[in-house]
Amino acid sequence: MACDACARGVAQREHGEWDVSLHNASEMLDASFGDDIYNTLLQRNLSSLLPVVYGFVQTVTPVLSGVHLAKAKAYFEAQSVPDLVVSFVPFSNAAMCDALPSTTPVITVFTDFAHSAAHPWLQHPRQIVCCGTERSHRQALEFGIPPERAIRTSGMIVHPDFYEFSSQPGKSDIKLVSRSGQHPEALHILVLFGGFPPTALVKDILQALQTRATLCVDGVADEVVTGYGWREPVAVTVVCGRNEALFADLSAEPCRTDTRIVGYTESVAELMRNCDLIVGKPGPGVVSEALVSGKPLILFVGEQPSYTMEQEGDVLAFVRSVGIGKVVRTVTELVSFSSTEIAFLRKNVLELPPNRALYEVIKVIENQMLARVANPV
Repeated sequence: MACDACARGVAQREHGEWDVSLHNASEMLDASFGDDIYNTLLQRNLSSLLPVVYGFVQTVTPVLSGVHLAKAKAYFEAQSVPDLVVSFVPFSNAAMCDALPSTTPVITVFTDFAHSAAHPWLQHPRQIVCCGTERSHRQALEFGIPPERAIRTSGMIVHPDFYEFSSQPGKSDIKLVSRSGQHPEALHILVLFGGFPPTALVKDILQALQTRATLCVDGVADEVVTGYGWREPVAVTVVCGRNEALFADLSAEPCRTDTRIVGYTESVAELMRNCDLIVGKPGPGVVSEALVSGKPLILFVGEQPSYTMEQEGDVLAFVRSVGIGKVVRTVTELVSFSSTEIAFLRKNVLELPPNRALYEVIKVIENQMLARVANPV
């Protein structure tokens, strides 16, 4: 999504003469199986096994570096050598830098909050890096990237829709199952665990939210409600992404509250704009999109430390430091919040400096291309 965002942004500017094309780095290096393993583990709520996978990748990477370089060279030789390459992924930057002529700029845009052993972004001394956090910027300088090639953006890059979203009735691609009417005072909760959400966990969260919602009626004893911390009604939207089995299961279940079950959609910006609270995992993409949308978060990290991936640690540290979200370890803890608490978190979100990272990255690309035109090889 970030790659598409930048490509669209460049194309929409005053550079119609530029040929902007998108390429899959995993396919370029014949490493798509890694993405498949990653998504399968997430969908089955087995992210605790990812450190084992990352450890294996770190072990074999030196062995495969020559293979990756050869594949990258063959890939670029099969087409005209680009004037500039923009990478939005870790792992493959060294191969691209070595495979391309030294005169071809390689811009790496962090989509994680920091460089880590699990997701290595800083791999070659000639990278130009766009860093969305203070930590990643500091890491780039410590790695040896010169200050003029370590660009600190105002935040993490997100899709243009999150800046420029406007409602277009009849044009939404949201596939959903909606039951019951909207409550005028409902707190709208968006449950979003990425493109491959874990089936069992999402079901447990939805059930807990629905159970809590049944208490938001007159006649329920105050001491019962106090255990949850609120009486406000809720409306829940669950995004199932590419987990078709989850979408089918939830669509078939009886609903006890105002609930929408959404399949795969590219209209996440619309969903975020229309919610009050986002529940999900501490992924850098979801968190960055929520902040641009001005929405607070509840982030589920599980009871075992291994549930949280290494690259998510810096996301959690940021969320905690600026008070824009609540970090929880159990589903029971997840549903124990009040509207006052959410209002406080949202106030902190709205007080953050504006994020214009997308447009700042586009400017970096423009400057590099204009320099190429001014000084042709």
